[in-house]
Amino acid sequence: MLQHGALGVVGLAGSDSSPGDGKGLKIRHSYTRPGGERPKGVGHTQPCTFLPLCREIEEHWDEIQGHIAFPGSLSISRPTIQTPTPRGVGPLVSLASLPEYRSRYRFFGRFLLQADIAEFYRSVYTHSIPWALHGKDVAKKERGNTLLGNRLDVLVRNCQDGQTNGIPIGPDTSLIVAEIILASVDKTVLPKLAARRGFRYYDDYELTFRRDSDAQAAQGVIQGVLGDYGLSLNPTKSGCTELPELMEAAWTVDLRTFPLEGSDPIHRVYAFFDKLFALKKAHRDAHVIAYGMRRVERADWTSDEWPLVQRLLMQALVIEPTSTQQFVVTLVALAGRYDLERNELAEVLNDMIVEYSEEENTNELAWALWASITFSITVSERAVRALSRVKDSFVALLALDAAAQGLVAAPLDITEWQQQATEVGALYGPNWLLAYEARRHGWLGFPMTSLETHSSTCSGIMTSASMFRSKGPQTCLSPSWKASTLRRTVTTM
Repeated sequence: MLQHGALGVVGLAGSDSSPGDGKGLKIRHSYTRPGGERPKGVGHTQPCTFLPLCREIEEHWDEIQGHIAFPGSLSISRPTIQTPTPRGVGPLVSLASLPEYRSRYRFFGRFLLQADIAEFYRSVYTHSIPWALHGKDVAKKERGNTLLGNRLDVLVRNCQDGQTNGIPIGPDTSLIVAEIILASVDKTVLPKLAARRGFRYYDDYELTFRRDSDAQAAQGVIQGVLGDYGLSLNPTKSGCTELPELMEAAWTVDLRTFPLEGSDPIHRVYAFFDKLFALKKAHRDAHVIAYGMRRVERADWTSDEWPLVQRLLMQALVIEPTSTQQFVVTLVALAGRYDLERNELAEVLNDMIVEYSEEENTNELAWALWASITFSITVSERAVRALSRVKDSFVALLALDAAAQGLVAAPLDITEWQQQATEVGALYGPNWLLAYEARRHGWLGFPMTSLETHSSTCSGIMTSASMFRSKGPQTCLSPSWKASTLRRTVTTM
């Protein structure tokens, strides 16, 4: 049985609930992808609607697990309890282990089918949850709350203002809901396939066949079954190829095996970053820069090399904004071993804050702010002006935290944020996180004791937890509660 609270550690920032109907509006927060493509904003769930979903899953975990982990399952991403980790559940197989699993299955045949479900999380039709658990005929006849699938359908919709299209990206609950649906797809697909070996990892199929015709037929079968659930394959990422194929991307092997140990000082720095930048140009849509930064973090550098390493890390950051999070994590890890050049770092971070504010790249902007706070770097007057125009709860809270610690060169213009935090129903609206944490920290003119509760359901949640920890390693974009707090709040609901 899944322990109460295990699922609540992740995804607490996503949609907010209105006390009248129990539905929640999502906080919108934008992420960019390598190559500059910006996806739709990611929604973060409000606790008052998210925790009832967690509770329902936890109370019926055995039934859900029985549906997902059926004999002969294709899925190697099906959720398993993760301990000890910050997550409640995680995939059975890690991403790093995929090459090993490919080697287990590809020896079987000559032809590989790779099938990717298009925009899966955003395309899920929530009514398909009861279809998957109970069958479409049963679900359409029994529309009440006696069926677990119907209850999950309602609770998922409550997390996103009643919308039936899409599920939140990120929370552990979404992995579980996704596997509920795709397990049913797999059960229908499997009997219709010719002899094959392979697996499904999240929303990607990799199946090996002896004959090309069998692989082609399998693609059609998968597409047909997905259509019954309102889903489809991505034509640009799906197709059949003749083996052999690479077990993992060639650029990851190049970076992982690049010889750093025993190389000539200074010259190895240039050689490594030249390789990194060349690979980035060749693979613009891959996370090449972030991967390279992790390699830098694990290496040992001399005191003569370090200033050059820092400057090249900053250059890598400027050319690939999506690496901002990894850049900050890498610098935090290395700051205890090397002396940072603070003036140059301050210039880069302030330029990033201005640029990302103007472009509304709020995830990268939040990480730049977090770095400024972590390294006690003052946000410039120009950056402060740009920040004050950004309408994003994460950015606003980090800016307010920087101001509270005297790390801003000029006063913030908090007019817009005050309006967002004080409007009617703010604790349940799209700015619930700002409204809640501003009250909790005494920001935006609120006294520390001003937290209000709007319903008996939420009273134990919205007064007993904090989702923003000032100047700590979890400040930015990692809201979490201690398990003991989660268990207590789930129990009181």
